[in-house]
Amino acid sequence: MKTPTALNRYPNSEEANDPPPGKREYYLHLETGDRGYLVQRDGKPAIKWDRAMAKDTTHELHKWKKMVDEVPLFSLHQIAMVAFVADKEVCRALGQVDIAQRLWVDLSEKQRRDWMTDGPKAKTGPRRQVYKAILLAMGGKLGP
Repeated sequence: MKTPTALNRYPNSEEANDPPPGKREYYLHLETGDRGYLVQRDGKPAIKWDRAMAKDTTHELHKWKKMVDEVPLFSLHQIAMVAFVADKEVCRALGQVDIAQRLWVDLSEKQRRDWMTDGPKAKTGPRRQVYKAILLAMGGKLGP
């Protein structure tokens, strides 16, 4: 069974005119590192977050920077979420059940930004090694 496209799901909506992945102009959010792409909403340019099933858009283009390099396969947000889930499981294996019960959606914006830039608070040991391995595998950049 084929996954329905935006045109099939919303034939009369502005989403039907969104560019396909190969023709998108990608942007990075200056504060969060989220990736989005240029669309038209209400007759004006807008940025749509590049997340599965996302419908969120914004007209605040000044908070976004056009990506001029090759588009990475994963956004910083996606990499951080994968690393966060992996860290939870490492904590569970280490018996740190309280840390293992955290959820990404329960973190504040600041906590998410901190996680995206620096990962777990543990700077050595298996949690840090798993974090570094995920960043390396998914194309993220390690901090200093």
